[in-house]
Amino acid sequence: DWFKLRAGKVTGSELNNLITDKLKIRSWASEMPNSYLHRKLAERWRGEALQSFGGNQQTDQGVIYEEQARNFFASLLEADIEQVGGIESGDERCWCSPDGIIGETTGLEIKCPNADTQVGWLLAGGMPEEHVLQVQFSLWVSEFKEWQFLSWCKDLPHIAIKVERSMGICGVIEEAVHDFNARMDAAFARLLELNGGPPPKRKVFVPSPESEDKPYVDINP
Repeated sequence: DWFKLRAGKVTGSELNNLITDKLKIRSWASEMPNSYLHRKLAERWRGEALQSFGGNQQTDQGVIYEEQARNFFASLLEADIEQVGGIESGDERCWCSPDGIIGETTGLEIKCPNADTQVGWLLAGGMPEEHVLQVQFSLWVSEFKEWQFLSWCKDLPHIAIKVERSMGICGVIEEAVHDFNARMDAAFARLLELNGGPPPKRKVFVPSPESEDKPYVDINP
């Protein structure tokens, strides 16, 4: 369900396809934005996510320790952390996935990195550069007042950084996303033209316990 809801939408974890770590909008003469456009068009056409990233040791570790980290930071911040599936932009074209929210004004990005990564972030101080864009995108989509970047790794000091919206970075995000969506709409119109109409209605089958002869029923005939 989560993958289906974000299908065809620009997301924070994928924003590097449109904007570099140096906060420069990628040229459409390069491969990354075009490949991203094609993937999002395919998702929009089918109404579902394509095969996605399966994870690695770092992401698996995040899944294992995230609940422990969330409980730690709930105590640290003296606040109840609500878990949500995601936040959709007002125009329904963008999607961010907080690791938790506090009230209606604060979002959370919780990381559980490897020990060497945590040490590097601690020594560098401040917000890790590789996560600036994602957090600012979340602030832009949600229109929240602030975001908390939280990083937890057992046996090491934690990181808790309050991040407020940067008008400069959000301006770059807005420009890149609006350009992307305009190109996506034009390309989708071309697909409709080539197809001679809208995409075929996809059949959705669900278990049917009432009939052994017909164990699955099409709910979208």
